[in-house]
Amino acid sequence: MRHACWSTGRWVLVILGALVLAGLSWPVLAYDQYSDGTATGNCAACHETTIGGFQSRGVLHDAHTINATGTCQACHTRQGDIPLTYSSGDGTLNKGCIGCHGSPRTGGAVDGAGLRLHHANKGVSVCADCHGDAAPPAESVKPVYYTLAGVVQTNPCNADGKEDFWNRDTGLPDGKGLDNDGDLLVDAADGDCAPVTCLDNDQDGYGSPGDPTCPRGPTIRARSRPTTSATTTATPRSTKSRMTGSSPLRTRTVTRGAPSRRPLSSTTS
Repeated sequence: MRHACWSTGRWVLVILGALVLAGLSWPVLAYDQYSDGTATGNCAACHETTIGGFQSRGVLHDAHTINATGTCQACHTRQGDIPLTYSSGDGTLNKGCIGCHGSPRTGGAVDGAGLRLHHANKGVSVCADCHGDAAPPAESVKPVYYTLAGVVQTNPCNADGKEDFWNRDTGLPDGKGLDNDGDLLVDAADGDCAPVTCLDNDQDGYGSPGDPTCPRGPTIRARSRPTTSATTTATPRSTKSRMTGSSPLRTRTVTRGAPSRRPLSSTTS
């Protein structure tokens, strides 16, 4: 009996050991930091190009600080650290890379679904080793940083050109911007960013009825119209009112026209 118990225990240890070894050898390649401290690890393996990336405050780093945000802790947690992809040290701009490159979700959550889908559609599948995402929001949905002070970008469809400041080969604007939803259709080329026409029949800025594409939104508000509290009656030209006595309420009307004729008194013969 004792021998049987030891055999069972040994099998348990063997199975546990195999699971541990399998876990250690499994490729966990989704990255929680931009780099591993070198120019060849994590995101840096592709984004540290010959013209310079983020490492050692390269061209990519400077492009972001000049054209995206001057708030260092929108990306960093502390000075000199390697930025986390999902968190940073600013009180408000605290989402790291996914603040601009991620997707807002219900309840205030943010994830990198669009960014990961973009990489997967480009043939870079390492993110899928750890993540299984719901479909990201449309291209036209603002990343969470786009609504906050301290960030230059405000329009996810790049209507103002402010997403367009970097080309990985030249470091110059490339006329594209960002692929927020990961379908490889960028900004204006994406149907999500197709221009819409506001239906506003009465031209008050609100929809007709409830069109959310109008400048003042879908709400239709009742508008008060000016009213006249008293009406004015024209006075005939043939009459004129004159003030009499000391009271302003007493008037005497004089009629202009042909002189009146007195009736002739009758005489008796």
